[in-house]
Amino acid sequence: YGKAYNFTGGSINYIEIPENPSLELENINFTIISWISLNPPITFAGIRHIIGKGNLLELAPPVGYGLLIYYSNPNTFFQFGTDVAKITGVGGFSANKWTHITGTQNIKDGMTTTKFYLNGVINKTGTQAYMATSSTGYNLFIASAESSETVTKAIIDEVMIFNRTLSDNEISGLYNLDL
Repeated sequence: YGKAYNFTGGSINYIEIPENPSLELENINFTIISWISLNPPITFAGIRHIIGKGNLLELAPPVGYGLLIYYSNPNTFFQFGTDVAKITGVGGFSANKWTHITGTQNIKDGMTTTKFYLNGVINKTGTQAYMATSSTGYNLFIASAESSETVTKAIIDEVMIFNRTLSDNEISGLYNLDL
């Protein structure tokens, strides 16, 4: 508690974690969680990364996984997942307001189910045929994209990555946890 990073676009622009096999999540079940509070004023338009590994901004095709914010006033959208298993939910993001965001990926019987949660509650679910993707060779970034000068101006805290799909009750419990 009290150890959040404030990404202002100044000297602390992003966190970069070197390539590591333990962060290769594309062919397994996984969960990504974070708290985020956007810094005012919210004036950006377009895509901003909360956490990402791979090249998620490429159009044909993107690779990797991540939590991204698509901001286009007045709506904020959140994208989670790999390039082939992504969902977009309507976010409740506003300046100086903490929001707990979670994305899960569950692979079973050739299908990928992704879920997006806002403040411990399911916001959107999507299911589609599973296709493998890869983020091998990429570093993991918090508050920025791979090789990007685009910084998410926000306070980000409690980033967690699990190599399994957490249950609805576990996600709700983490949201309600008083640290």
